[in-house]
Amino acid sequence: MTLSGSRRREALAGQTPRRHRWRLRVAALISVLLHLSLGLALLVTIRGPKDAEMLPPPSDVTLVFETGKKGGPTTPEPSLQATPP
Repeated sequence: MTLSGSRRREALAGQTPRRHRWRLRVAALISVLLHLSLGLALLVTIRGPKDAEMLPPPSDVTLVFETGKKGGPTTPEPSLQATPP
């Protein structure tokens, strides 16, 4: 049997030649590697939302106001209050 006889038999059997299968495997491997590298690049470069600023800790001192009204100052006009010279 010659080499051309085996190719003819493969062609008649509907099989692709071996070098075409090898090329498809290499192309599929390159495609998978390109897709993985692109996905990894997107994961690294896309930034998520920034963390919120940390609030300062609560104060140790509690302020309690016992005078005053919710409506404002007790004098009718605050600008008439006595100011030191």
